[in-house]
Amino acid sequence: MKILLSFVLFFSSFTWCAAPTTYQATLYYTPQCPYCKKVVAYLKQANIDIPMKNVKTDNPARKELEEIGGYLIVPCLIVNGQAIYNASDIIDWLSAHQEDLPKSKK
Repeated sequence: MKILLSFVLFFSSFTWCAAPTTYQATLYYTPQCPYCKKVVAYLKQANIDIPMKNVKTDNPARKELEEIGGYLIVPCLIVNGQAIYNASDIIDWLSAHQEDLPKSKK
């Protein structure tokens, strides 16, 4: 019994690390949109490097946005297949997950 208890105590002292969270995030935007500009400025300020698709000039991206998100509204951040539409909500999400997103090279 002492051996079993020692075994349990020994292994319970280890902290098991969870696998790092990874996100597939893409920003759909247009260069003229003031809300898009706000999100793009935050990406630059936070040094976050995620794919960006201009739906004004990229027809396949426009179709992707409508298929995945359901609407043709920008800015839209698609994260692992889920759409976030509001610029403030996008910035809040990016801020909360910036450690898990790729950084731009300076």
